Amino acid sequence: IRSAKKLIFESPKETAISEASTVFRSDVSKSDTLEAVLLRLHTSELPERLPCREAEFKQIYTFVRQSLSKDALSRSMYISGVPGTGKTATVIQAIRHLKRSNGCPQFDFVMVNGMEIADPKQIFADIYAQLFNVKKKISAAVARQKLNEIFQCLDAARKPVVLLVDELDLLCTKRQEIVYDVLNWSSNEESRVSVLAIANTLDLPERILSRRVGSRLGLNRLCFQPYNHDEIASIVRDRLCGSSAVEEDAVELASRKVASLSGDLRKALDILRRAAHIAINESCRQLSMKHVQEAVKEASTTASVELVRSLSKHSLLILRAALAEQTSSGLDEFLFIDLLKQYRLQCHIDDIVPLSMSSAYRNAMEMCTMRLLASAPGVNNFSRRFRLGMTAYEM
Repeated sequence: IRSAKKLIFESPKETAISEASTVFRSDVSKSDTLEAVLLRLHTSELPERLPCREAEFKQIYTFVRQSLSKDALSRSMYISGVPGTGKTATVIQAIRHLKRSNGCPQFDFVMVNGMEIADPKQIFADIYAQLFNVKKKISAAVARQKLNEIFQCLDAARKPVVLLVDELDLLCTKRQEIVYDVLNWSSNEESRVSVLAIANTLDLPERILSRRVGSRLGLNRLCFQPYNHDEIASIVRDRLCGSSAVEEDAVELASRKVASLSGDLRKALDILRRAAHIAINESCRQLSMKHVQEAVKEASTTASVELVRSLSKHSLLILRAALAEQTSSGLDEFLFIDLLKQYRLQCHIDDIVPLSMSSAYRNAMEMCTMRLLASAPGVNNFSRRFRLGMTAYEM
């Protein structure tokens, strides 16, 4: 669901759904085996029904539907929430049902993901290629110019465009001109472009974006709260479709473990899938609490975790500082200067003399070679951007 490809949904033979009221359950295999469970719990599987996100689905569905009406103005919506709370899946679900609705005007849907783009400028080439089905490569500069020209002119023959920009924060450059151009399309009445922007941080428009750019994002905001253990368990049960191959206590244990740490649904699915593999390897027909406990224990002894345990004291403090900076800022990426400040704070807390700036920088770059951290291209030490190379759950 995070592939930056233009999604094409064929209209089903069945009757179209009623407006933002009913979500159909997809046909599922009647197989009651652990192999079937593995398929149903795959994180890339987008089910037809998204329990515990009905209100968010309705709000997104209504927003897009109103944006497609004949006399509608271009608009934008900012969607926030911690990872694994169903933001992207809910948008895709709403688009899927709009595409199937006979009463909905035709529109083009384009999805881009900041995490999948090495250079933020590349977003323009991706949007252009998807929108016009261009297979020949086009430079980002040319694509940007063409898109700006197209969306400045009113063209009644052109279908409305719904653009989903996932991981918006990763497209924020120092001048913010890229995000500005994209959001500016939705502020131009003649563009017929509506933008759905997704990021993890609730106040990203105020915290990161300048007033000039943030004003283009509009006032439509939607925040996805982390799942609690009851919601995670409910979603897992819905995916399992009443399968007797998984014990109820196993679902409860995995749900409570994840809810206490992050509320990231994907982590619960990963744990249960790993538990299913363990059960299959033991020739068991049912996944039990024991298998979940083994999966949780295994997750805490991965290669990355073992590597962390072998780090020097200062490397460990830098990694801890990276986690603290990510948590406090709410952003996946952070500047080295901010990492350095957090590192010095961690040293002060532990009453340790910090390394010099150059030594701390070399230390951080060494951890990039271990894939414990990841760095963006750059020359200036202070402005180089870093991000965690492992999940907060693993740490």
